[in-house]
Amino acid sequence: MFFLLVLCLGLLLLSAQATSSQNSPRQTMDATVLVPLYVYPTTGAWEPVIEMASSFPRVHFTAIINPQSGPGEGALPNENYTQAIQTLNALDNVRTIGYVATTWCSKNLSSVLDEIAVYAGWGSQDPSLAMSGIFFDETPTLYTPEYVSYLQAVSQAVHSNGGLQEGFVVHNPGALPEARYFSDPEFAQTVDLTVVFEDAYVNWTMRSAALIDATKTFDHEKFALLLHSVPALNDVDTEIVLVNLMTVGHSVFLTGSSNYTAIDSYWPVFVNCLDTLLG
Repeated sequence: MFFLLVLCLGLLLLSAQATSSQNSPRQTMDATVLVPLYVYPTTGAWEPVIEMASSFPRVHFTAIINPQSGPGEGALPNENYTQAIQTLNALDNVRTIGYVATTWCSKNLSSVLDEIAVYAGWGSQDPSLAMSGIFFDETPTLYTPEYVSYLQAVSQAVHSNGGLQEGFVVHNPGALPEARYFSDPEFAQTVDLTVVFEDAYVNWTMRSAALIDATKTFDHEKFALLLHSVPALNDVDTEIVLVNLMTVGHSVFLTGSSNYTAIDSYWPVFVNCLDTLLG
């Protein structure tokens, strides 16, 4: 009788553990934080990012540097940006990339190339200010030969300029672009990361199933998702959201703010939960 009781208790424990494992979102994941760091670096303004990157060394961060919807005037960033960028670049788990808008490939190509050259010049003049690549905002979802030619030209400028250390290229159409951008091998190899969703959290909840289905055959390491206006989720709910996001793309960002001009109180929750999933 005692043996049967022990056996039953053991089976119940195993069943409970299996159920807990199925219900928990915690699992080992591969992910990077893609942070639009559009905050002006007054004293301490970037400290939350620096602190999280220092505290969670196994989490990798790609920080988008955007002084003035681009590199701004002058050959080098101002003193505030200089000090803040140098601090970020000193961290082994942080990559910095410069922001350039293409305005859906309607911006004058020479202007885009000039902005790329300015960012490259930072690193050429001072290695501690070096960007590792470029974040091209407002790239198109529609596939046309003209858009392909434009985007290949700007990618070539990134890859050929020694001042941009990794030659890392990010496109941000904000939605899933036409599949031909990924099936064209010559074009696909010029882009390291594509933001396939940038929108409010509530819109993610309505459109996530369709996006997960549409991207299931793609390389998720090459996709990113940026969610803003995220409600105050607890840790478990945040982890569930992150797991769902990472079924689409392995580079993610969550913020409670409606824009990227401030680092909100949800930031440490997001990074801590991502670190948990990496375990």
